[in-house]
Amino acid sequence: MTSSADVIEYSRYTLGDFTVSQQVTTGNFIIYVFELAILLVSLLTNAAFFGILLTTRVLHLNLRILLLNTCIAYIFYIFSRFMIVIPLCVAHLFDTDISSISFCYVGKTIHDTVMVVAASSFLTMMIERVFATAKVATYEIYKSCKISVLLLGFQWLFAIGITVINQIDVASLPLIYPRLPCQIEYSTGRVVGVVALLTVVANIFALVGLIWVFKLNFRKYSKRNAHVFPHLTERYQVSENVRSTRMLAPMLITVFTFSIIGSVLLILTAYSVMALRDPNDRKRAEEIANFIGRGGEMMQAQDISCAISTLAFSVALRFHPTLYKNFKSIFCGEPKRKPQNLLRRLDGSLMPMTYNHQFEKHFTDLRKMWKS
Repeated sequence: MTSSADVIEYSRYTLGDFTVSQQVTTGNFIIYVFELAILLVSLLTNAAFFGILLTTRVLHLNLRILLLNTCIAYIFYIFSRFMIVIPLCVAHLFDTDISSISFCYVGKTIHDTVMVVAASSFLTMMIERVFATAKVATYEIYKSCKISVLLLGFQWLFAIGITVINQIDVASLPLIYPRLPCQIEYSTGRVVGVVALLTVVANIFALVGLIWVFKLNFRKYSKRNAHVFPHLTERYQVSENVRSTRMLAPMLITVFTFSIIGSVLLILTAYSVMALRDPNDRKRAEEIANFIGRGGEMMQAQDISCAISTLAFSVALRFHPTLYKNFKSIFCGEPKRKPQNLLRRLDGSLMPMTYNHQFEKHFTDLRKMWKS
């Protein structure tokens, strides 16, 4: 049951004449500041990760392109949130609106598009790993990027299509409560709910597929010999499939986890938006408004979840030794090289290594690297 005071507050919220600063509540402002702090750190880490992926050769070209695409999506997401959040913080602090309808519309459109791209990243990475497993004999030899280009093309076309459908669907809906330009949602509960549900199903399917691919590669890896894999490239590709999947597992699980959390929160947000826009059931709308707060503070949980996911994606590279080493070198400088234990004569001069010694040392170092 809602009290009369709650109903009055809800009526002020939906129909009242507020100043610019009152449109953004103190709760909204605190959450926005927290989100901006996360996004600033995330921007630095994702930019560093992007630079590492451009130069590294430890991952296959297709997988690198897909990871780069995810980095780009997250960086665009961060800038779109800056476009939305900063004007709202200024409005709360200085009681002035520095945004415009067109400016916020662009920010919201970029935001909605890259969210779909990021949400589908886990599925595309799983598909790439399936190709690496199916084409084990030739995948490492031919550095073709056709697969990744097709997959990221699908991601962006699908995301743009969803954004267009969303905005067509929302065009006929009335704005029943006052909002600043950057608070207007250019989406409907119907489309958002369907997309969120599809994302959950697709990511669960991708997780099952990735586990199956890992087990299949591990089974092949445990049976690798000259009879099963007559070519060295096949044996290398099987071991590389196992190694790369194992090292990237934390990153992929991070993408999966936050994609699921974000999708569930998005479904709840879509339900709340539909309830507030429903002119036929004002009682339910009042209950929803009282629950989410006068400024919709509860609905900002989805924004915080997305902000953490952009940071967690780049932080998860900590579990890939080579990528993490390159990441540390950007912020901490190159590590000091340990002096090699070279053979020396009694007078202290270096003893030249024979061909056999060089051959043995090379493959001993290679064996250590593969075990790491």
